[in-house]
Amino acid sequence: MNMMGMMDQAHTLLHQLMMWLHQMNGMPMMNMPM
Repeated sequence: MNMMGMMDQAHTLLHQLMMWLHQMNGMPMMNMPM
């Protein structure tokens, strides 16, 4: 597994986690800086 593949996978997992947290908290996207 190359470095770019790991980075891309980590970014995807992080994005999914962020989306899940926002759904749980019910907060709008605007409140948290990306």
